[in-house]
Amino acid sequence: MRSLKTCADPLQYCTLRAEPDYPSLGKRLGKGMAKIGKAIKGMSIDQILAFEAEGTIHLEGESLGSGEIRVGALKPNIRQYVRCYPSTLAAN
Repeated sequence: MRSLKTCADPLQYCTLRAEPDYPSLGKRLGKGMAKIGKAIKGMSIDQILAFEAEGTIHLEGESLGSGEIRVGALKPNIRQYVRCYPSTLAAN
């Protein structure tokens, strides 16, 4: 190993992405799942960070909790979706 560089900001090297948890949301929303799914996938980074901090978010007239939205990171160099945990984002 030549050098190791640490970073306290995980957003410097990856992009956050939100995905709906289809099994839990589908049971609750039924046919409204398509509209909510599109809204979740369109969440901005600021909305995702607010959701991770608060644990809930209101989209399209629905209140969504932490078990209904999965937040992950897309590493630009690897193009692989990786699960993020709130504790890694809370430090920012």
